[in-house]
Parts: sequence; structure tokens; C-alpha cells
Amino acid sequence: MGHGYKPSDLSLETDHEGKRKNRVYFYYNDNPYDLSLTDPAWEQRLALISPGKYPAAGLDIPAGAETWLTLSLGEPYQGECYKLAATVLVW
Repeated sequence: MGHGYKPSDLSLETDHEGKRKNRVYFYYNDNPYDLSLTDPAWEQRLALISPGKYPAAGLDIPAGAETWLTLSLGEPYQGECYKLAATVLVW
């Protein structure tokens, strides 16, 4: 089960390092994060735009909107488990 986090300075990237992978960048408690984005709705949305890194405003997220992330741990990969941004909630 994941936990909800209200990030600051949220941005999303599509086509990370020349691969069609989505990432989410944000700050939480003044710490920077760079996580894989696995939210199916946002994956579909990002597939429709040009590769690049987009701030929240560039993704039609209203300036006054609340944005929260649900983070979870992925399956073990090469003996490690990594945090993932499983859901991006905007209201």
C-alpha cells in the first residue's frame, strides 16, 4: 500500500534518456526526488505529447490545484526495491 504525499515543484518527463519512460521530479520536505511514473492515466497523457520535461503548468495543471502523489515500492530488481510514483492526483 502506498502513501500520499503533497510535493512541491512537480514536473514530469517523458522519453527519459532516449527511452519512452516517464519520470516525475519533485521536492518533499526540501529533498529532491526523481522517480519512475507508473500511473496509467498519466502514461497515456504523456504519450500524446512531445518528449521532454514539463512543469505542472505545462501539463495543464491549474496553478491553484492540489497535486498529490501516491508512492509505492516496485518489485525487486537486481536485488533492490525502488520507489515509484504510482498515482498523480490533481484537484
